[in-house]
Amino acid sequence: MIKKMTLIIFALMLLFQASAFAAQNKTAEVEINKVKVRVNNVQVASNNLLYNNTTYLTIRAVAEMLKLPVNFYKETKTVYIGKVPEGEVPEKVLSTWSMTAPAKSNVELEKPRKAKISFVLNEVSIKVNGKKISSDNLIYKGSTYAPMRAVAQMLGYDVKVHVPTSTVYIGEVPANLSFDNPKPASNNSSKMYDVAATGSMKGWRLLKGHEYEGKLEIYYKLNGTMVSTQVKDIQKVDLKKKVSWVDDSGKKRQNTVGEIYKMFGTFSEYTSEWFYEKFGDLYADWLLSSTADVSSLVDRYLEESGQLEAPGSNITLGPDSVFE
Repeated sequence: MIKKMTLIIFALMLLFQASAFAAQNKTAEVEINKVKVRVNNVQVASNNLLYNNTTYLTIRAVAEMLKLPVNFYKETKTVYIGKVPEGEVPEKVLSTWSMTAPAKSNVELEKPRKAKISFVLNEVSIKVNGKKISSDNLIYKGSTYAPMRAVAQMLGYDVKVHVPTSTVYIGEVPANLSFDNPKPASNNSSKMYDVAATGSMKGWRLLKGHEYEGKLEIYYKLNGTMVSTQVKDIQKVDLKKKVSWVDDSGKKRQNTVGEIYKMFGTFSEYTSEWFYEKFGDLYADWLLSSTADVSSLVDRYLEESGQLEAPGSNITLGPDSVFE
């Protein structure tokens, strides 16, 4: 009887261990297509998700963007974008894989909106030209999404955010655009510092003394060389305040800020330039929490404070570049 009970306990322990390392099913609020993505100034025709201040693109879109093949090895649950390290996948499996970039897909773009969705976190591993992406990935509606900035920066691409039009530029950017992203500076040049976060953010560090103070609360966690960030929009907005504006026919209109915010969240993603032209700072403030380049700001602080080593170079590569 004791032996039988021991076997049962051992089996339960194995089951618990397997569950502890399994992929995580999550339900969370995300923002769908709040930003547009352009690579070498060409629009990426793919849905994107904004989750925990990180923009995620489908791996197919990433592969199209970089003009690299994409394949999946089910034995290790690994997605390979580009080159496959020697010996990781049997030759008989490799011989069945496509070694060309996927054909351009026709994707139906969803309306920009906030939505509570269910997805699977870290069901697979993703490698780009043999390098593993250490950031989270997620599966939503049968598609695997990879963190856009992590992939681009891993390959040396320059990533810039144009706040007025909520557009992320990877690689080449139009010459007439100006970007106000914080520039890297010498050590101890800024007045940023951090404090221990409290309440629901206990265990995180709260960044202070940054340019968005009073509008955004910026939290970060540092685990080795991996940095996680979260942002809370603390702007005080009077949703009942009335705003006058002029439509395209020249007619003067009046709406509350709440009504205008609702309009921002439900209209097509291709109207961002129109919104900015009509509403200016009101639209820019609405976008701030998702378009502020918080990752660069936190990296800058960590480099200044000596918690992270500054990168040695920042080389911009084109999608047709060959990677060794």
